[in-house]
Amino acid sequence: MKLLRLKLENFRQHGSSTVEFRGGMTAIVGPNGSGKTTILEAITFALYGEKRGDKNTIRFYWAPPRKPFRVELSFEFDGRQFVVERGETEAALKHIDGLKEHVLAQGLKSVTGACERLTALSYEQFTNSFCAEQKGLAFLDFKSAGARQDEIARMLGYDRLKLAAGIGKDRVRDLRNRINGLRENLGNETELKAQIATATASLKSAAEAVKSAETRLASLDKELPTAQKARETAERFLELTQKAQAIAATAEGLKTTAKVTEEALESARLDAKALSRLRPIEKEFQETEALAKTFETQREVHLAREAKFKRLEEVKLEQKAAAGRVKALGSGVCSDLEGKLVSANAALGASQKTLTTATESWREDQANAKAELARVEERLKEAEAQVKRAEDLIARGICPECGQSTQQSGAEALASRRSELEARGIDHGKLGTKLQLAATKPKAVVDAEAAVTEHQASVDSARRLLTEGQALAAKIAAETETIKRLEYSSAILEKEIAATVSTYDVRAHQAAKAKCEALKSEHAAYLRVEQADVRVEQCLKKHEASRTELETAKATYRKLDEERKRLGLPDAEAARKAVQAHSDLASERRVVEKELTNAVERQQDFTTRLTDADLRLAELRKREEAIRTAGDELALVDFTAKELLNLRERLNETIRPDIEARASDNLALLTHDRYSVLKLDEDFQATLVEDDIEKPVISGGEEDVVALALRLALSELIQERQGRPMSLLILDEVFGSLDSVRRQSVLDRLASIKGRFAQILVISHIEEINQVADQCLYVSRDSDSRSARVTDAPPEFELMAV
Repeated sequence: MKLLRLKLENFRQHGSSTVEFRGGMTAIVGPNGSGKTTILEAITFALYGEKRGDKNTIRFYWAPPRKPFRVELSFEFDGRQFVVERGETEAALKHIDGLKEHVLAQGLKSVTGACERLTALSYEQFTNSFCAEQKGLAFLDFKSAGARQDEIARMLGYDRLKLAAGIGKDRVRDLRNRINGLRENLGNETELKAQIATATASLKSAAEAVKSAETRLASLDKELPTAQKARETAERFLELTQKAQAIAATAEGLKTTAKVTEEALESARLDAKALSRLRPIEKEFQETEALAKTFETQREVHLAREAKFKRLEEVKLEQKAAAGRVKALGSGVCSDLEGKLVSANAALGASQKTLTTATESWREDQANAKAELARVEERLKEAEAQVKRAEDLIARGICPECGQSTQQSGAEALASRRSELEARGIDHGKLGTKLQLAATKPKAVVDAEAAVTEHQASVDSARRLLTEGQALAAKIAAETETIKRLEYSSAILEKEIAATVSTYDVRAHQAAKAKCEALKSEHAAYLRVEQADVRVEQCLKKHEASRTELETAKATYRKLDEERKRLGLPDAEAARKAVQAHSDLASERRVVEKELTNAVERQQDFTTRLTDADLRLAELRKREEAIRTAGDELALVDFTAKELLNLRERLNETIRPDIEARASDNLALLTHDRYSVLKLDEDFQATLVEDDIEKPVISGGEEDVVALALRLALSELIQERQGRPMSLLILDEVFGSLDSVRRQSVLDRLASIKGRFAQILVISHIEEINQVADQCLYVSRDSDSRSARVTDAPPEFELMAV
């Protein structure tokens, strides 16, 4: 892995920082609390999401409100370029291919898993091999000692052997399941051969039955044509007999019909004679009835004219009464009342506008006071929270400014926050008093309300008077309109009466009605025989048609009888026997045909059974061969899986000796040969050997030197054994408890291993690191923005020695 670029936004002490990484050894220096270690923490946070503390402590203290923290890391791995971005709630891993971006994972957990698969290292493995965080130099600092052996084996790639052995075991299980499946329902060869013999004998018997049925079926097929011809003749005889019987029945019916039509014809002729007598009488009845209808129309006109005379008298009386009511009401004038109402409304509108303006100004003052008080309360709560957070951090030994160990700056920061809290409390009290004064209704609003009340009373009085005047005017207008309407109606009635003349003769009307009544019976008789001439013609046609149909039926019967005699059958019984004889032969043929079908089906069934038995015998022999082949593969795979596990155990046994030898070489260089031998027990706990005497690691300086020697040994071993492209080494404050002599030894050792790692990051506040580094990055704190800044030029400060 090679780091390219790191961007931090609102992360710990960094408000906005960009770090450009190069190859070789890079020293990252700066005073304590400036934000050096934050760079390493940002790298592990981007890859694995690990961080110290909660989201409130990781976010830059002086960041704008609700501004999130974010880290972006660009790096190369195995010849490809990647970018991982991570914030509080989201993350993404991308592959950069030229100008194209390919998103590999999104989401906090998904990105962490993708980075673990890409580097083949978990967070614990990464920080125990290629990366040592501040105060985390201890070798193999896993959650349990028992996990150290397995973790080292995984980092060296030996877990691949275990994975391969597991695949082999799965294959062994699959092969055993396959063998068991092949053996299931395998069958018995002796039983299958017996089934073949039985099927062969049954097949022979079925073939004989088929042959017998085919012989009988051929004999019946020879007899059936003669019987079929006799049946057709008999069926024709029976058909002709049935038709002749039907014709005879029809002829009897036609005889009855002819008699009925003859009687109907006679009745129609009598009605025709009566119709000739009644025609003159009907004409006289029609003329008298028309005259009576004319008199009825004249009577209706006469009655309507009389009704109009009566209505005209009523209208004149109503007109006189309406004129009297108008005289009694007098006159109604509303123009003066309307002017007074307009003036009152104008005065009311002006006073309401004044009240609205005064009220809005008062409410605006109240709203401004409340908003200002809310802002001060929010700042006051924020200041209280900052003081409480600073007190908690100082109580835990953490500076609220830089996140490092508590120094003098921590007390100053707390005092500054308390001072700010006190000032905001004073502002809050002043604004509370101001808000109480703003709650009192001002004089301008009180005066405007009184004016509105007075003008509203004036408007109500003017509106009441106007309403009464309008009601009186409406009554006068309504009565005047009534008079006009009655005058118009009276004129219309007089015009209609003048245009109407009465010619109605009561006595002539009554004489016409009496004559119509006397002729009613003759009129009814005429209606009964009105269609007599038509009926005579229709009955004559029906009678002639029935006679013709009767003669036709007799001729048809004679023809059918002659054809029936030519068929040569004595009677219908003989014909039915011929039909039955053919049916019996056909039934027997169907029975024989069914027997043949059953015999053929049995023959096919036994053929299928024989074929199935042959196939099962072949399948049995094929499965026996497959069982032998799977058994041979099972033995080979089982042996291979066991040998892979044995190989992994043998390789695990070499881990400790290899690490001991490499760490001893590193320890000798770091201690100028004072300690040249280092031993590890089963839990990888280190023991020093001085003058052939084993001694435990006691002092802090010895502990850090031993841990550094072991960590360098493990990093080299991982790269050699696995070929992993993790050409990165990060060391954070590895000089913490070393004296000047051992510090120089560490510097010399770092200089000697630069060629083994393509990229080494050393984070320290010790200025001697510049002697061996290829380049140096300086981290300092900007007093104006209170944020850390990273540059490649030395700032104006002196590095603080431990």
